This record gives sequence, C-alpha cells and structure tokens, in this order.
Amino acid sequence: TEEMVNSVVSDGLFTVYPNPFNSAVLIRFNAVSSGTYRLDLYDLNGKLIQSLYNGYVQKGMFQQVKIQAEGMV
Repeated sequence: TEEMVNSVVSDGLFTVYPNPFNSAVLIRFNAVSSGTYRLDLYDLNGKLIQSLYNGYVQKGMFQQVKIQAEGMV
C-alpha cells in the first residue's frame, strides 16, 4: 500500500525553540491525525538540506526533533 504523508499546517501545532538559534534547536510538532509524518529542512533556495523525521505519529502526541547547526553551511 502507498504510505500517506500528512502536513502539519495549523497554528499551535508546530514550535521551534529557541528562535532564533545558533548551535542547536528543538522542533516540536503535534499530530492532527495518526499517520506518517515527514519533516524536512530546506535552504532559502528550496534545496533539501536534511530529512529530520519520517515516521509514524499517533494523533495528539508530540514528536520532538533536535537539530545541531554544526556542519550545516
């Protein structure tokens, strides 16, 4: 079967702390429905920098991803 990827676009479901950041940042998102979620990081030109998360999240559960800025240029 084909895997469905959900989008988190509603206000309050996605947070970044601290913002702005210098060495590390914690991204947290809440699933609006159970399913497979993908979180990618792009530069200002639309080039994919890094895939941060790709997996199942249960509705109402928060998922956290920590990004280290070291090596990202």
